Amino acid sequence: MRPTELYNISASNLDSRKQFMRLTGRDIAVLRTLARWGQRVAPLIAREYTERLFANDAIRAYYERFRSTNLEETRARIERQKSDYFRNIFIEARRGGRRGGQFGLDYFDECLEHGKTLNRASFPLKWYIGGYAVLNELVAKHLRRTYFFRPILRRRAERAIATVFLYDLQAYVDAYTVDFVNCLGLDITRVIDASDAHDITERFGEVKQLIKSLLVALTEASETLSSFSTKLSSGVTGIAVQTQQQASSLAQTAAAIEEVTRSAQVTTESAMQANRLTVGEATDAVDPLELHADAILSAGEQASETQRSVVSSMQEINTSSKQIAGITGVIEEIAFQTNLLALNAAVEAARAGEQGRGFSVVAAEVRNLARRSSEAVKQIKVLIGSNVEKVDQGTQFVQSVAEMISQIADASLEQSRSIREISTAIGSMEQTTLSNAQHTESLNRMAHELSEQAQRIEELVHRFIMRAA
Repeated sequence: MRPTELYNISASNLDSRKQFMRLTGRDIAVLRTLARWGQRVAPLIAREYTERLFANDAIRAYYERFRSTNLEETRARIERQKSDYFRNIFIEARRGGRRGGQFGLDYFDECLEHGKTLNRASFPLKWYIGGYAVLNELVAKHLRRTYFFRPILRRRAERAIATVFLYDLQAYVDAYTVDFVNCLGLDITRVIDASDAHDITERFGEVKQLIKSLLVALTEASETLSSFSTKLSSGVTGIAVQTQQQASSLAQTAAAIEEVTRSAQVTTESAMQANRLTVGEATDAVDPLELHADAILSAGEQASETQRSVVSSMQEINTSSKQIAGITGVIEEIAFQTNLLALNAAVEAARAGEQGRGFSVVAAEVRNLARRSSEAVKQIKVLIGSNVEKVDQGTQFVQSVAEMISQIADASLEQSRSIREISTAIGSMEQTTLSNAQHTESLNRMAHELSEQAQRIEELVHRFIMRAA
């Protein structure tokens, strides 16, 4: 897109500029008349202009500082450009034949492009605009030398050339200003309406308001960003502290679980003695082991094995007692039969009279023995019955203890599983907490960087904003 189109500069509003400045056909005719003179003196004026330019310490320092090429090469290039520029004024005046050029859109496009170049080179406008005073002085000097005896032509020529210089300066300043703002990242051409008859220079008031509103919005955004980053940094710091505390607590819990595990292993070794305990001792040994699941399980299993042996022994005793009871029954029957036989013998001895007296005495002794045997058998039977009852009670008690130990073993197994699961969960939580701590630390660094960036933006914005008093 042509610069004149970009800046909404049309032939009509360009004519308005020329009419205001009174750049008329008569001026163009004067320039056309001086065309040969202009072509001849252009190198002379350019050389003297360049000498004056580089004689200034500030301008020379600029070129020494910002230009990467050799200073003499830069000087020669500027001299050629200024000579071509001066010639081009008279070439434009002669363009189109006798009617002459109009210094229209094509000419103004070239001037606008040169203005953009000045901005991109960061050349100070004060030196460039001031240079036109030097050009006017040099033009007047060479006009006096050539047309000393034609003062009217000389005055008209000075006026026409000065008017074109100012016309060109308009383009340079317009392009320099617009391109300067565009280089800041603000496309101010968007304030132009395609149907608007005015060019962009007549909308600079809106452009200033646009830039101001953008800077104010940027300031508010930077302040909000700064506030947010501060809150974020504070929140992340709090999370980091809490995460560290949680990690410390988990580490302590893990250490406690590890200590419990070591204690359980020690208790397990002690529980191995349960195999040598009676049922009552095994039951008493179970109580202090309840605090350690693995040890309880081991002791419960060993006590259960012990009670199973006791139950088996009691069952054998019970069986033997029943067998003894059967034997005593036989003995009792024998005693009863012996008593009957002794009684019969006594009867027969009585019948035999004197001859059976000795046999009667024997029969009495046999009956006495049978009676004593019967009484002894009864006592044995009572004792055996009592033992059988006690054995039955002991068997029931051992079975009850067996059930209790079995329940303890099941509970201990479940508790052992729970402890292992808790230990695993705590280990996982500890890893997660450490990972969260690392992420939090990274997030904390990001928050600090964000805060610093927001502060830099805020400082940068405040450097370019003038707040109302």
